Parts: sequence; structure tokens; C-alpha cells
Amino acid sequence: MFQIKDFASIAASCINWMRSTQKKVTDFSVGSVARTIVEAPAAEIEELYLRMFLGLKEAIPVAIYRTFDFERLPATQASGTIRVQVSPSTSDLLIPAGTGFLPVNYGVTFQTVSDVFVAAGQSQADIPVLAQTAGTGGNIPAGTALDPTQSISGFVSAVALFSFSSGTDEETDEERKTRFATFVATLNRGTLSALRYGLSLAFVRDSVGVISERVRYHRIVEPWLADQSKPVALVQAYIHNGGSTGASSGLIVEAQKIIDGYYDENGDPVAGWKAAGVRVDVIGASTTLVAVTGVVTIAGGYQSAAVTAEVQAAVADYIASLDIGETVIRSEIIAAAMGVDGVTNFIPSVPATDTAIVSTAKAMPGTIALTVA
Repeated sequence: MFQIKDFASIAASCINWMRSTQKKVTDFSVGSVARTIVEAPAAEIEELYLRMFLGLKEAIPVAIYRTFDFERLPATQASGTIRVQVSPSTSDLLIPAGTGFLPVNYGVTFQTVSDVFVAAGQSQADIPVLAQTAGTGGNIPAGTALDPTQSISGFVSAVALFSFSSGTDEETDEERKTRFATFVATLNRGTLSALRYGLSLAFVRDSVGVISERVRYHRIVEPWLADQSKPVALVQAYIHNGGSTGASSGLIVEAQKIIDGYYDENGDPVAGWKAAGVRVDVIGASTTLVAVTGVVTIAGGYQSAAVTAEVQAAVADYIASLDIGETVIRSEIIAAAMGVDGVTNFIPSVPATDTAIVSTAKAMPGTIALTVA
């Protein structure tokens, strides 16, 4: 086993060797010529040990990850839907793709992903947008106001309809290590764990190559366990992207391809993650919006608006973090709100009890309406 030796032990080893091999030099006290001659290379050897250790520490995981072609997961962009209010006009209003919107108090710009027309006489349109910067900085709570970065005729307001929670930061070293352990445990494939891992690999890139959507939540259902008339070899895999839209058709297609196996651009086969003879249907999980209404009591010396916004974000983060089919626990909502600095009490009126979510749906934060006591 490789073991680091420090300066003191290296110098002591050298002095002991010199004492055992000759009798002429006897003064090895601190400050003596003989000890100084020994201590000089000992300091260099200590540094060499440290550099070797750091090199090995960095090289071992790199070598392992490269061997298995196990790249770090990149950051993803947040996405969602905003509601744009405009003054009614006698003609159709075009809001073109690429129109920018900047959330108030946030530094990430969102752009519309397609052309949207507000029909003549209409005053609003719901528009899908995508963050221009990948990462969790694009995750904003429901109700966040946005300002257009360019002029829109008759513009009144724009708000996020639901919480944006699909943005993720680049995978950390610890997250990569945990995922690699899961990967190694599923190398035999064909198991439920292997299917879950395979689903987690699916993602979709936008037109410029940035990952705009990935599978963040998944659930495996074996219908025959509940209904013996169903075939044993049928498995249903429900996926969700962590955003208000659930999972796009493109993400579902990509996940199905990974599970079944495919041929890459060079014509080489890429093994799937399901067992031979088993049919796995990848399905987009539905989204169940959970509204929260409550009264917040705020301690003196705190700004009500800032604390209320933090409570909204904390409650939204809790609901968004739940997996497919997980129940929304009312006491956890209270705990999330009470965990915000400055909150002395939180009494929710909605939901009145725990909110059960069907096994094929994912809870997502709906309207979070808070009043200050």
C-alpha cells in the first residue's frame, strides 16, 4: 500500500541508516552539519511523496472513468411557460422565436422557442421559453415577473405560470462517483436497476447543441403484478424532465432508443438496457400541479417581500424534488416554509391534508399564494 512519509520520519530514517553503517560521524543533533546534510534531501523527498500522492489521487478516477467512457453530466437549461399580457389590438401580434425575457431579480435571460401569435382582440398568450444559460440559476418560482429585453407592442406584463425546476448544474465529483457506483452495479443489464440507470442517460439537445432536457425522474411499473392477465414480459417506464411540461416526445423517443439498443452513426451496435424478450414501453409521466395557500408570520426586522419569495421558492423546491408517484406531505410543506430564515410561523390552508399522487404522475408546484400575518 502506498503510504506518505513526512519530513521527520524521512530524516529519522536517514540518520538511523547513517548511524548503523559507520562510526566516524556521531553528531546528529539539530543544527549539526551532518543533520543539515540529511534534512535538505528529506524536505525534497517529502514534497515528492506529496506530489506522487496527489497525482495518484487525480489519475485513478480519471483512468477508471475514461476506461468506461463515463463522462461527467453537463449542466442543463431550465425551461417553462410564461403568460404574456398585452393590450388588445385590432390585428394579430407576433412574438417571434428568440424574443428575450429577463426575470426580475434574476440574472438569466429566457428566450421563446417558437413563434407565437396573439390573435386580434386577445390580451394574453402562454409561451414556452428556454433559459439561455444552463444551470440552476434559471430555476424560478411560479409567479415570477419577467420583462422583455426588446420592445413588444402593447406589452403589459409577463409572469412564470409554474415553477421552473428543470435547470441543473454540472455534475459534481461526489455525484459522479455515486452515479458510477450505480453504473457498475447495473452492468449485467436486464434488471430493474439497469432500466432505471438506462433511463437516466436520456437527454435532448437544442439547436446549438446545449442539453435542454433530460430524464430527471423515472418510475418502473410491471403491470402483471397488479393484473395477472397482463403479460409478464411487459414493463412500463414512466419518465419526467422535472419541468412543467413533463417529457417531450423527443425525450421519450431518446429514452426508448437507449432502453432498446440502437446503432450509432458508424453503424456499430449499442446494447440496450432491457432483457431479451422483454417489452419496455417508455411513457411520459403526467404532471399533477399542487397549489399551496397559506399565511406566513415574519419576525421583526425582515423584509416581508423577500421572505415571502424565499418561502415560495422553498415550498416549490420541495414539491419539485418529489419522484414520480410520491405523495406530497403537508407537514413537509410546513417544514420547508419554517426552514426559511425570518419565518416564525406558517399555517397552510391548501392543501388541507397530504396530497396523494397516482403512480404514473409527478407532483409539480402550482400556484403558491402566500399572505403575511
